[in-house]
Amino acid sequence: MYFFIDTAKGTRINHYTRSKEFMPDKNKHKTIKKGDKCLVFCNGTIGQGRLSYNYAKNDAIKMLQSLILDLQQ
Repeated sequence: MYFFIDTAKGTRINHYTRSKEFMPDKNKHKTIKKGDKCLVFCNGTIGQGRLSYNYAKNDAIKMLQSLILDLQQ
């Protein structure tokens, strides 16, 4: 998996909030708007079989900080 920072060219689904629900609604979680910076996790393939998860800026910061704390222990 690769991760990188990207500027959204259109609205995107925030995977962080979507994963918190049992039966998520796609339109409810399109909180990453055009022009917002987001963290993208991707498997690196092009076309069919591509997996990509987008995280909003604030959610990505929270997630990465908790990962860093777990690694430091």
